[in-house]
Amino acid sequence: MLAARITQLLGVSLLLILPSGCAGTKSSLRSDLERQDVRNAERLSAKRQQSPRALPRAPQKPAQAATGLSQKVYRRSEWKARSHNAKKLDVVGGTWEKITVHHSDEVGTLVFNGSFSESAQAVRSIQRHHLDGNGWGDIGYHYLIDARGRIFEGREIRWQGAHAGDSRKNRRNLGVCLLGDFNHGVPTAESRVALRGLLDDLREVHRLPRSKVYLHSDLSNTECPGRHLSAWVRSYRGS
Repeated sequence: MLAARITQLLGVSLLLILPSGCAGTKSSLRSDLERQDVRNAERLSAKRQQSPRALPRAPQKPAQAATGLSQKVYRRSEWKARSHNAKKLDVVGGTWEKITVHHSDEVGTLVFNGSFSESAQAVRSIQRHHLDGNGWGDIGYHYLIDARGRIFEGREIRWQGAHAGDSRKNRRNLGVCLLGDFNHGVPTAESRVALRGLLDDLREVHRLPRSKVYLHSDLSNTECPGRHLSAWVRSYRGS
């Protein structure tokens, strides 16, 4: 009887011990499985990173950067340009060889209050004069700059300009115009900064030395771009 009782007690003790041992085994097994899951996840992540679909897409260049210009240029649509007349325009047909600086003079009497709308109106006025008064295919300049340093897109650069005189003078010649009359006024600091930045960008994109930046008066019998702006351009090109 005593022997049977001892055997029963030993059996109970074994039962009490076994769950503890199983729990330890399950814990160890769970750790092994978790480590395996981590390794599998790492391998899967590495495989996905090697997949072409998982590679990050190259960011698209903003439209402005695609032109090679570092500064903001207000597009024709932004200043509400009229459509050009392609029948009266000539394709550049080669690389740009020089840049000519002008002043508008036509809007020199306007008092600029710094608003975009006023400058856009001035650019539209110049375009209207060139289209309707001169009978050209579009505004003659490729870029225009107002007193606050805003740069406006004029004639698209795929077209030869109409700003330096005859077709020979305009050939492969980028036209840049500052709004104002600089025989009587001095270009603002903002417009000078914008002009310098634009000239630097255009020269870099088209690989032009400073000596290829001209005054309108260098090419034609005119006072354009006025004595004050002319002095600045001569200083810029080192002449």
